Amino acid sequence: MMLGLAKKAGRTVLGEQGSLEAVRNNEVCLCVIAADAAYNTKKRISDKCKSRGIDVIEYGSREALGKYTGKEYISVVCIKNEDFAVQLKKLSRQS
Repeated sequence: MMLGLAKKAGRTVLGEQGSLEAVRNNEVCLCVIAADAAYNTKKRISDKCKSRGIDVIEYGSREALGKYTGKEYISVVCIKNEDFAVQLKKLSRQS
């Protein structure tokens, strides 16, 4: 999947704390949140992204995101490259 390619290219930030920091520093084009992430995690990331004008996609489970990024499970993956972000948005609309 596109998340795996973005990770291999070094264009991702994994996890809630790293993602919040990257959003604060305007390094992010898109955030992908697992559908089964904790409510507080979803709210914190979504609110911070909304205030910065960053799109958020809810996708799959923590295990699925982890599989694509080489981790056991992960709740949040942020994309730092506009081209990857555009492709992920297109793919999310098709699902």
